[in-house]
Amino acid sequence: MLAEYAERGIETAFVAGLGGYVEFDAEEMLQFHRQERQASTRAFNERGALDFWVIKRRVISTVPATRSAAYPLCGYVNPLARARDLRRLVVDALQGRCQLSPMGREIKPRVWVDDGAQLHRRARVVAPAYIGRASSVREDTLITRFSNVESFCEVDYGTAIEDSSVLSNSYVGIWLDVSHAVVCGSKLLNLSRNATLNLADCEHAQKKYCASQRYKSRDWWKLPGAASLDH
Repeated sequence: MLAEYAERGIETAFVAGLGGYVEFDAEEMLQFHRQERQASTRAFNERGALDFWVIKRRVISTVPATRSAAYPLCGYVNPLARARDLRRLVVDALQGRCQLSPMGREIKPRVWVDDGAQLHRRARVVAPAYIGRASSVREDTLITRFSNVESFCEVDYGTAIEDSSVLSNSYVGIWLDVSHAVVCGSKLLNLSRNATLNLADCEHAQKKYCASQRYKSRDWWKLPGAASLDH
């Protein structure tokens, strides 16, 4: 890619490693790079070196760190290396600690709903929270405590989502209590227990129990054999 930049006549390029989230002042970093008169400049913060560089066009090959200027980056940085990092980014965004802001409309203080999302009138969304584009939140559900439901998701009947992230194109079945977790597709990673669950298995157990009880009790999770995702 750097070779392509050189062929197009681009004098200087910003190069970043995949995965992390970095907030920086591009003009300030570029000015610093020019003042230092080095082949490359690498960003550093209080935790050490970052995979974030400014490189001159004529230096296409990898530049040794000893020849790089060290730019002190003061902006927000999240490595997004683990699921906990993702949760921290969501919480920081909902609290306004970084420049990342929720998409959509703020229907009430610190509750954002993106285009096409459907909230049942008996669903509760407690601030701060985010509901993504074209997602569906069914009746008697609860979304609370810095939770985000991303685009094209469905949170089914009676389920509670607390301090959790539901990633795009995920389905969370009926009567589940999801807390301190990240949901991706049909998989759930519980951050408190560092355990992964298959939500499809939990949903099957729930439907079987609810059918036998004809929805007489709301406290299904207190019974032996019920699948609980609480912390």
